[in-house]
This record gives sequence, C-alpha cells and structure tokens, in this order.
Amino acid sequence: MDDPSWGNYRRRGGCVFGSRIFLWPVSVVVVALLLAVRPAVSAEAPAPLRVLTLYSLDPAFPWQAEVERGIVAGFARLDRPVERFVENLDTARFPGEAQAEVVEHFLAGRFVGGLPDVVIAEGGPATRFIKARPGLFPGARRVLINYTGEPGPDMVAIPLRSDFRTAIAEMLTVSGTRRVTVVADASDPSGKARLDDFKTQMAAFGSDIRVEYLVDRPMAELRERLAELPRDSAVFYLLVFHDGAGEAFTPYQAAQRLAAVSKAPIFSHWSSLMGSGIVGGYLLSGERVGTLAADAAGQLVAGRSGREVALPLKEAYGSSYDWRRVKDWGIPEARLPMGSVPLFREPSFWAAYRWPAIMVLSLTLVLATVVVVLARLNAARRQALAALDEERSLLERRVEERTADLSAATAALERSNQDLQQFAYAASHDLQEPLRSVTGYLQLLERRIGPTLDADAREFITFAVEGGRRMHTMIADLLEYSRVHLDGAAAGPVNAEKALGLALDNLRGLIDASGARIGNTPLPLVLASAPQVTRLFQNLVGNAIKYADPARPPEVTIGADCDGEFWQFSVKDNGIGIPKQFHQRIFWLFQRLHARSQYQGTGVGLALCQRIVERHGGHIWVESEPGKGATFRFTLPVARDSADLARAEV
Repeated sequence: MDDPSWGNYRRRGGCVFGSRIFLWPVSVVVVALLLAVRPAVSAEAPAPLRVLTLYSLDPAFPWQAEVERGIVAGFARLDRPVERFVENLDTARFPGEAQAEVVEHFLAGRFVGGLPDVVIAEGGPATRFIKARPGLFPGARRVLINYTGEPGPDMVAIPLRSDFRTAIAEMLTVSGTRRVTVVADASDPSGKARLDDFKTQMAAFGSDIRVEYLVDRPMAELRERLAELPRDSAVFYLLVFHDGAGEAFTPYQAAQRLAAVSKAPIFSHWSSLMGSGIVGGYLLSGERVGTLAADAAGQLVAGRSGREVALPLKEAYGSSYDWRRVKDWGIPEARLPMGSVPLFREPSFWAAYRWPAIMVLSLTLVLATVVVVLARLNAARRQALAALDEERSLLERRVEERTADLSAATAALERSNQDLQQFAYAASHDLQEPLRSVTGYLQLLERRIGPTLDADAREFITFAVEGGRRMHTMIADLLEYSRVHLDGAAAGPVNAEKALGLALDNLRGLIDASGARIGNTPLPLVLASAPQVTRLFQNLVGNAIKYADPARPPEVTIGADCDGEFWQFSVKDNGIGIPKQFHQRIFWLFQRLHARSQYQGTGVGLALCQRIVERHGGHIWVESEPGKGATFRFTLPVARDSADLARAEV
C-alpha cells in the first residue's frame, strides 16, 4: 500500500528536480527511513488490553447495568483493542467468605493462561475482595468503584460520596414543599451508614423542614403511609433492599411499588432509579461512574501511578427528571434547575410530525398540480376514447369476419379428414380382394406348371407371392390404422390387467416359441376403448419379444404409476435397444430400422400404438440405449368413478 507521506515526497522531488537539486539526497534519505520504519510499526501493533470487571451484584441490576454501559463507552475511546471479562460475587444470594473463596478459585483458574491487565471492582464486597487479594492478579492495575479506603500505588479509588445536601435543596426547590418523608432501609451496615449520612446533611436545613422517617417498615405499611401523604409534601427515597418484614427487593422494584401508590412526588439520588416512577432529582449517574472508571484504567495503563490519576468526580452528578412524572405532578418547568436533563419527554407535535406534515403539504401541492394536468388531459382523453371506440367497432367486425372464415375452414378440414379416413378405410378394404386374386392365381400357376419351369421362373413366382403376402399384411395394418378413429366403441372404464391378459393370450404361440418371461405389477382401471387397449399391449409386448437380444431370453415387465389425471404405463424389455436418433422416427407410419431379412414387419405397429394413445388424450414415448433394452411409456386417463370397478370392461 502506498504511504501518503511517501507520495508527497515523491511529488515534491518531481517538482524541484531541475531547480533545487540539493533536496534530492534528502528525499532519498527520508524515503529510506520511511521504508525501514513501516515494518517495525506494523510489527508493534498493541496487543488487546485484558480487562476484568468484577461486580458485587448481578450486572443485570439497574445500577450495575448503568456502570457497565459507562465502562463500555469509556474503553471505546481508547486507541487500543480491549478484551473484556465480566464476573460478579452475587453477594445478594451468597453472602459470606465462603462464596468469596469459591470466586477466588474460579478466577485463578479462568485466567491461568493470561492474567488481566486491569481489574475494575464495583461495590463494597467486590472492592474489598480485590483489595484483600493482591496476589490474585499480580501486576494488574486496579480501579475500585465506591471504595473509601486508602488505595495502593497501582490502584485508583472512586469514592461515591452522596451529596444529599444538594439533592435535598433541589428537591425542596422543585417540589415547593417544606414537608419531607424519607423512606430508608437500615437493616445492614451500609444502609445504616447511608441513613446517618442523610440525617447529618439534612440537619443543615434547620427545623423549618418537617421530616418524617419511615425506616425498616414492611412494604405494605410503607405503601399505606405514602398513599395518605398530603399533596404538598415530597418523598426522598434512600433505597430499600429489605423491608421491615424481611422481604428482599432490588431498589428499582421497591421504588416501583412505592411510586404506584404515593400521593406525593418521590425524589432520590441515583440515576438507576429513573423509569421506576420517581420524579428524579440531583442524581449520581452510574454510567458516568463507569466512564470515569474506564478513564482511570486508561491512565494507569499509560504509566501513571494511582496518585497521579486525575478524575473529575463532580461530573458523576447531575440533575435529571422524568418528564412524564413532572407533568403528572404539575411541577412547573421553571422550577427545574438550569441544565437539567429531561428524560422520557414527549416531543412536540411539530417535532414528532414535522416530516409527515412536510410530506402531506408536498403531496397536496403535487395532487393540486396533478388535478390541473388531469383536467386538461380529460378532454384529450375523451377524444381519444371516441377514436378508440370507432377503431374497436371496426376491429370487432373484422374479427367476426375472420372467425366466420376460420369456422368454415375448420369445418371443411374436418370433412376432408373424415373423407380421407373413409377413403383410406375403403381403399385398404377394397384392395385386398384383387390382391388375394393375384396371389391365388400365382400360387395356382406354381402348382400346375411349376415342375415344367426352370429355376429362375419358379423363383420369380415365389418373389411375386411373397410380395403379395407382404402387401396383404401392409393393407391389413393400414386398414386397422384407419379404423382407430372410426372405431365406434365409446371410452369406458377398462381393467388394464385383463386387457394385458387378452393380449398375452393372443401372443401365446410367440411367447412359448421364444421362451419369453412376462411379468407385471397390479394394473389399474383406465378410461379407454377395451379392444384398443388390448391391441396396444399386444403390439408393444410383441415388439419386445420380436426385437430380443439373441444372447439372452426375452424378459418383459409391464407396470403403471399414477400421474395426476393419467396413469403412466411402462413396457420394459431387455432387447437390442434403439439408438437415440430414432426415438421419434419409430412412431412414423411404414418406418423400419432393420431389413426384412432380419425382422419381419410393416412399420405400422408403433404408429398404430401412437394413434390409439393420442385418441384417448395421452402420449407415448420411448427410453432406450443400444444393447440396454427399451422402455416404452404411455399415458391413459384415470377412471375415477366409484362404480368403475363393477363396470370395468374386458
């Protein structure tokens, strides 16, 4: 890949080659340095920064989820890839040192292949766990969130000191009240310390603020009391993990239950409670805390000691309000502090529907233009329609005339076809009598004067007799071919298996003489002419035996499969086969592929089969290769009447 800097030097060298030739050696040296440095830079690409984040509670809890989002956003700003691992002590379910030992063994085993570069611990149990085990991850930098002790040289502590005084002052200003009810949980040391800190900072407001403390009360009692509060009071929520009855909650769940019944607005000090029903207030943001932790980790990795890391902790606090609750409680917007962040604010009509409104106006203008254009085009359209009506009338007259001509031509063609079929039938029938006379007299002549004739004369008479016999056979086949469409037998349900049996009876002498083996699967009922189905099987099976391979006895298999409205029959043999180029030609009338000295026949049999199948609306074809036998397939209509079996012919 071309380096942009090298491109600049190259262009500059081209410009000054004639005027400032003394720059050329410098350019050569710079280019050589660039080419030497580039591989080294590529080879020193930084390895991913391995970061373990250990939470005291489940990372899916609202506060922990906010911190996690902040950590992700903070590391995204680093110019280095980051490989993150997230674990938690789950102290809500498994408090005590035994759980800590289990987690210690788990973490030691998980990172045996590569230690983390940075460990971020969130919450008291997690920070104490990491602080007490310096040998767990030797060399790793540590960031302790919500840790108030003295950190080590490779550690950064982010103390989350509650600024209740600012939060209380903002609550009093926004609510406009001097009556405050405080809901707190002092069932554990951290909750008791939080309550004591609040009372200490609350004392700065003097005795003119009436304060009621609801501490360690059952949830039912808390809800009942908040449902009785006067409208001109406010509630400060100091988190509830366990109520007075011992029931466990997440602070978010407890806030939801209290906000559902409270007759006074609820304020708090933690942003993770937003959306639970509280109004808001001066809040400690978990997301900002997470971002600070990621920034601290980046500074430690960059080489700073824990004491040199500078963090703007004030940025972790800010005023945020749920705009829906502000409107529900009728709090004037003017009371909110400057720079407050309104959450869940419904956009104004223009902000919400600006683009749809613009689109509607644009469409209105477009439609107005279209209406004007359509009005002008309407007159032209009417004129065009009148012209089209005239043309259509003319076209209809022409179509009627052409239809009448085609009907007459079709009728004439049908009459011609009928006449031609009648002629073929009559000619075939009438030619047989004089042909029999010629053949008979030749045979009589041979018997009477044959002994007196020489060998050539007797051979000539023999040829003439055989020719007469062949002619007789051809005329008989032609007569049968012409009778297919003249056959008056109506199509009806035919038992194909019985039709096959009759055909085999007719071929019994040929079958016995050839030693052929004939087999079939069960054959169905078809809608056809019974004599023609018998003739169809007789021709196909007879051909299979006639064109047998001399090296093996003939084997013929007949089967049938349903193909929608038709049955598809197959007649398969092991004979000599048919080249592919003759697969269509064999169905032409009087077509033969072999000399008469090899195989007898007139070339009418397969043409007759095709005529029978097509008369019934089906089609016939062959699948074959030389030396591999042949499979003739044809289709006949399905006989679907439920009484077909009882009425089947044959």
